[in-house]
This record gives sequence, C-alpha cells and structure tokens, in this order.
Amino acid sequence: MKLDKIDLKEVYNHLKCKPGVGFELQIRRCGDPSMWYANRVGEWIPVERLDRDGIWAREPAGYLNIIKFEDVK
Repeated sequence: MKLDKIDLKEVYNHLKCKPGVGFELQIRRCGDPSMWYANRVGEWIPVERLDRDGIWAREPAGYLNIIKFEDVK
C-alpha cells in the first residue's frame, strides 16, 4: 500500500517513543509469510524511517528492510 493511499495519522498513531531507542511500531499481522518480520507479529520494532514505500526498520541481522503499512495497522 502506497503512502498516498493510507491515512498517515493512522500510522503515526501506532508509533510510540521509547527513551534511548526512538520510535517503535508494533507488527500487528503479516500477510506474506516470506517477509522478514513474519515471525515477529506482536513485537515492537524500532523504526529507522517512513517513506511512500513503507516503514524501514532493521531486521535481526542488521540489514535495513521494509515493513508494509498494512501490517502495522
């Protein structure tokens, strides 16, 4: 889902700020079992950045990877 087709307020409402960590989002679901966060549903993930393609976060191996907007709603 592209950024212009979602309500950004809804995404920002799911952000929480944790001292010393920054902003985090909770993975609510994962519609694609091949995504790196498929086994992390329910966990809070530190956010690197948001852009029109999705939410960028570090996977456990340290690589920057994307989270789909619809999986954090």
